[in-house]
Amino acid sequence: AVSYYEAALDYVSSKYEIGGTLVVRRKGHSVIADLDYVENDEKNKNTYDVTYLSGEEGTISVKEILLAVWTNDETFLQTKILLNMSRCLLKLADVDTESTSLAKNSRQERYRLAAVLGCSIAITLCEYHALESSDDSALELNSLMEKARIVRSRAFLRLRKLRNATGDAKKVLAQNSANREAQSLLAEIKATEAYNKSIDKKLSKEVCRWVQTATDSSNGEEAMQKMDDSI
Repeated sequence: AVSYYEAALDYVSSKYEIGGTLVVRRKGHSVIADLDYVENDEKNKNTYDVTYLSGEEGTISVKEILLAVWTNDETFLQTKILLNMSRCLLKLADVDTESTSLAKNSRQERYRLAAVLGCSIAITLCEYHALESSDDSALELNSLMEKARIVRSRAFLRLRKLRNATGDAKKVLAQNSANREAQSLLAEIKATEAYNKSIDKKLSKEVCRWVQTATDSSNGEEAMQKMDDSI
């Protein structure tokens, strides 16, 4: 299903055109920028001059462009496609039995990181469309943003980035205190934090016990004596 969503997203996304609007990567975040100029000379090939919403100007490479915004997207189709694709990626991570979630750069980790990125772009699009939305559209955008934060929080939780997961869940509850998914996620995050603390405490006790055993043995005493003599 992910490939179909990718094809659909490509179909509804505008091309990189001067005067167009982009979602770009900046300082680890996805932000909106207007495309001012495309560099075509050999020295600056594949670079783009942009203006951010703050009014600040900058030059970016094609690798920093995440999405060309469909400015006339009245039904927020781009956002919905990104959200559904992110959900699929999380599901893929859960069912991928050939990869271990504990391994760095595993397929599961890459699926979850991709889900985080998809949700981040979706949230940025919602914030962009909200600037000129009607009251009815604002309600739909808020709902989409809630869903994107829920999915991103769940992805962060599976990536063991608990602070980020907590931040998204709390933002949802700040806007909608009755959101059960956010409440459930926050409870799961707190349970994970408590479990991690118990593991750390147990490990600390084991290390202390091992050190005590080593220093109490004759070999341990001899080693400690040699260390004292060398100081």
